[in-house]
Amino acid sequence: MRITAYFGRQTVLARQEYKRIKFGDKNIRVLEGFVIGLAYKEILPRLKDIDWREIANTDIPNVTSNDDEKIVGVQTTLNLEQTVLTGIESLRKTFVSIFGTKKIYRPYVMKLILFAAILEANGTLKTNKEETTNEREARSHIVFGVTDNGFLHCMYSGSGGGEHVGKFPLGQRPEAARGLAHRAGGFFAGAFHDRLVRPEWDRVSYCLILAN
Repeated sequence: MRITAYFGRQTVLARQEYKRIKFGDKNIRVLEGFVIGLAYKEILPRLKDIDWREIANTDIPNVTSNDDEKIVGVQTTLNLEQTVLTGIESLRKTFVSIFGTKKIYRPYVMKLILFAAILEANGTLKTNKEETTNEREARSHIVFGVTDNGFLHCMYSGSGGGEHVGKFPLGQRPEAARGLAHRAGGFFAGAFHDRLVRPEWDRVSYCLILAN
């Protein structure tokens, strides 16, 4: 669904930082709605356990302390998946109660989603519930992929940042990754050994295909 929104300066900075983390380039041309959707899906498995008051008061690296005066707020248009928009609307109602105000606007919700996603991608998001070891392992090695002309093209999104790893053979289904895929609103395509694409990587990565 297409919506318009005004992104304040911190939201613009958070969007840039999240793109830098996920794709290795803060200026990469990616649809606004895709970035917000990706951020929402990144935190979705832990959504109910996030302390949003703490997120709102947390120093976000390269965002809240950034003094680059050239960065200003912008009016933008986003094409959001219905499931993402529904999630944003649900959070908006939740935030009214959490922050004790009469009204919360969508851009504020999207800003905090980006904040939380940055912390999650950096491995510093604190919640009220500890993940299991298997869930943490799966989440740290998720690969987001898209299909094109019958091939699967993936972007590694672990601690090494965004990096295209091309197409690869699929393997078995680790339960933790399959559960994360389901909760993220996508489907689990399989797993592959990182040595297939990077000899120096000695671990298994999981492929999560997002439903767009």
